Amino acid sequence: RGKQNVPLTVTHKNGKLTVSVGGQQPVAIPRSATVWLATVRSKVTVPVKRGENHGRTLTYYNVVDRLTPIGMWSGKQTVIELKDEDVLQGKADNCAVLVQLGKGGPIVAARWMTSAS
Repeated sequence: RGKQNVPLTVTHKNGKLTVSVGGQQPVAIPRSATVWLATVRSKVTVPVKRGENHGRTLTYYNVVDRLTPIGMWSGKQTVIELKDEDVLQGKADNCAVLVQLGKGGPIVAARWMTSAS
C-alpha cells in the first residue's frame, strides 16, 4: 500500500495558532491519529559539569520543551485553534505539529508553525 500525503497546515496570526489536518476529501486511515503540539526552544546553551566535555559550553538547537496532544484526527478535515498563551509558554519560541497514527504508530504529517501575513 502506498503512502498517502496528509494535508497539514500550521499558521500563526492575530495571537492564535490554527492547525488544519486533512483536506476536502476524507482520507481512509486504519485507525485514528493523535495531533501533537511540540513546543520548541530555538537555541539552548548548557554548561557541561561532568564527563569528557567538562568545563565546556554546548549549544543545542530546536530543543523540544513539551509534547502535548491537542486533538484527534479520523481522516476528515479537522481544524484546531489555540491561543498564543496556551501554546508558547516558558522559554519556547516556536512549535511544530505532528500527526501520529494509533498509539506510537507512524508519523503521517509534520509541519513547523509559520506566520501568516
